[in-house]
Amino acid sequence: MSCLTVGYYIFDSSGNHLCYGGKATCEGIQFRQLLKGQSDSFLRCLTDSLSISKVLENARDLNEHDQTFDSFPKSEYYIVTYWARFFGGEKGYRENVKWVEDEINRDENIKKRVTFIKINTDLQESWGLIAGERVKLNFRMKGKSGTLVLGKLPIKR
Repeated sequence: MSCLTVGYYIFDSSGNHLCYGGKATCEGIQFRQLLKGQSDSFLRCLTDSLSISKVLENARDLNEHDQTFDSFPKSEYYIVTYWARFFGGEKGYRENVKWVEDEINRDENIKKRVTFIKINTDLQESWGLIAGERVKLNFRMKGKSGTLVLGKLPIKR
């Protein structure tokens, strides 16, 4: 897994990571600009090599099938968000994931242009983890955001 984060990543039709280049500092306003067609505020990221293929390389669907960029319908934009129960439970899901989904579903034209991919990052036995084992967690806050670092995971060998 390459990332555990709250928020979302935006990719273009070719799977390139897009970065916001406008003036708004609120992610919600930035996101609405994209949905309204103000795509000139989003440019291909030059500061990273993240692609949608890289994000999906370890992703599985609910039936444990590998997911690739080609697994999804062709879209103008792909929006990827990570979520987990420990990111605020049901309230956190509503505020960070369901909100994006609702914004996309408000307009049929937007639904046709955007594919929304939700990746559950809850640690699971199906990943080869041993249930009931402990893992050291380290959480660091920097301003209004934080980083969660997991210690060595208990994986079946």
